[in-house]
Amino acid sequence: MVKCAFFNNKTAILLWLLCAIHLLSTAQNISVKDSSGNALLSIDVISGLIKISQSEEVIYNTRGNLVFNGNASNKEEILFMLKGTDVFSKKGGSLILNSNSQAIFTFTKGKVWLGNSIFNSSLYMGAFEKNENKTIFKLADTILLFETEAKLNAVQSIAVLAYFVATYKIDEALIEAAKTNNTNTTALGQGTIRKLWGNASNQDFIWDGKVLKNRWGFNDYEQWAFDGTNLYRANYDTGEDFVWDGQTLQRKYGADNSVFVKEGNSLRSVYSNTNEEFFIQGNIVKRAWTTIGTDEWETNGDIPVPIIMMVVFRLVR
Repeated sequence: MVKCAFFNNKTAILLWLLCAIHLLSTAQNISVKDSSGNALLSIDVISGLIKISQSEEVIYNTRGNLVFNGNASNKEEILFMLKGTDVFSKKGGSLILNSNSQAIFTFTKGKVWLGNSIFNSSLYMGAFEKNENKTIFKLADTILLFETEAKLNAVQSIAVLAYFVATYKIDEALIEAAKTNNTNTTALGQGTIRKLWGNASNQDFIWDGKVLKNRWGFNDYEQWAFDGTNLYRANYDTGEDFVWDGQTLQRKYGADNSVFVKEGNSLRSVYSNTNEEFFIQGNIVKRAWTTIGTDEWETNGDIPVPIIMMVVFRLVR
């Protein structure tokens, strides 16, 4: 690092100013390297441009929480939108693909998953780790080093992951591995969700990959099937179907106030007050705006988000 000192003459002051500018410019750039020290990408924190180190080709332009294609800045060229401001926060967030509002990454406390759920261990990608003036991300078999004295920008760091995932087709490899690991289950996973406190014997549910039902209940009317998009009563055609688009769960036929949305690691009712919001923390789902643990749920296994919504918002009994 270049050291600066104070002097009394004009020449020395000019030198000091040049030195300060050098330090400022150094602190505002991020170099992304592999574990061997090879420069892969460079990020200009001020301009928001992300470039390939060797060719200086601009791959992304980041502005606010948006990622544009190449050097573009018009809305037609928006590739991704980030929900969340800090990759290390507990609340976390997601990177949304602009074309269809699907989450391509979900992150919390530095850890990143492919897709819109932190419950699918098969789609776990890796984690950011702070180390002095470096931030390390272990992506599959590749270690990425973000070297900077500036604060790591969430949208730029997640955009870098998007580039490497697309370039090396890491998403395809993860999905294929997940299919292999789940040959005895279904693509939608299996698991349980139960209320943690109180007399919760009637609030203990099983998700078998196709149908959600109460573990101790024998009422087949309250069993719900889910095919990845449509959620409906498994044994009766009542017209109460829900539809899931990857972010929002709502009635398929006719509008009412049963609209629920996933934002980062939060699940909330759109047309209710703030009390109707839950926060996902690991395998625990709890009320977002109270410290009293009277409405906490424990999940085990791989459970789709709309199935969790059905339980915590009391849509299934």
